[in-house]
Amino acid sequence: MVNLTLKLFSLIIGIFIFVSIFFFFNLDFEKFIQTMKGANIKLVFLSFIIFLFYFPVYSYRVHLFTKCMGVSSFKKVSYITFASLALNYITPFKLGIPGKIYLFNRHFDLSYTKNILITFMELFTDIITFSIISFIGIFFIIKDTNYILPLVLILFLLISSSFFILHFRLPSFFIKSLPSIVSDKIILFKKSVNKSLNLIYKLSFVGLILALLTLIIQALMLMILFNGFDTQIGFFILAVIVSISYLLGFISMIPGGIGVKDLTMTSLFIKVGIEPTMALSVTLIFRFITFFTIIFIGIISFYFMNRK
Repeated sequence: MVNLTLKLFSLIIGIFIFVSIFFFFNLDFEKFIQTMKGANIKLVFLSFIIFLFYFPVYSYRVHLFTKCMGVSSFKKVSYITFASLALNYITPFKLGIPGKIYLFNRHFDLSYTKNILITFMELFTDIITFSIISFIGIFFIIKDTNYILPLVLILFLLISSSFFILHFRLPSFFIKSLPSIVSDKIILFKKSVNKSLNLIYKLSFVGLILALLTLIIQALMLMILFNGFDTQIGFFILAVIVSISYLLGFISMIPGGIGVKDLTMTSLFIKVGIEPTMALSVTLIFRFITFFTIIFIGIISFYFMNRK
């Protein structure tokens, strides 16, 4: 009941932030509607086609991680990946991750430890890739001290926590003070990490490249959408904006980063010189394409995953 309340509460917050964007930027609703009507439908559809390439890239990265754990079925791994991705977009990410762990355990009998390692490598490669691009963009593109300090702190915390998990050893007295069901899992996980450390870094290098490719796909989508409004914006600038929006949406715990990602993306578009109504229009179209495509493919994947 508490979890359900938390999910509903976080979703309501996200929707509130999403709706408040109009008031935050003091936008003219009629002008916004006229701008949306002026979008090039063909280019909007092209951006949707481009986004479809996101899915095989994303699932192939998970496949590489699971293959090292003894799982060879790319198709089934893809179904589970897409279903859990959809779950992440409609619930706080806490539910998407346990959902994936449960499904991998159910279909492939993967242990808790191996599942955690797979999940960690996914998050690790995402955080490192998007943090590097964001870090570069903060100093060379945004160039605003109001943005630089808080974003640098966030990036530092995300990156340092990732390496902390890999290399730090908890004091034995602290582990012994925990319930045995918890301490046993921590010890087992840490042993697996130490044993697989070289493999983790090796796979993470490939994972970083694939995570970068997913970023390129999303930046390309935005470039096409802006072209649909006869507006030009640099590709790397778009990659930076996607990266920062992703990271802030990730740490927000709100389903799919609703509101947080949209507010961040719109703000950064305006920061680099895009007219506010145009910025929000592109943000909302991008959100519509990504959100509903992920949900739809996730539902279809869940159906085929459970099909005999």
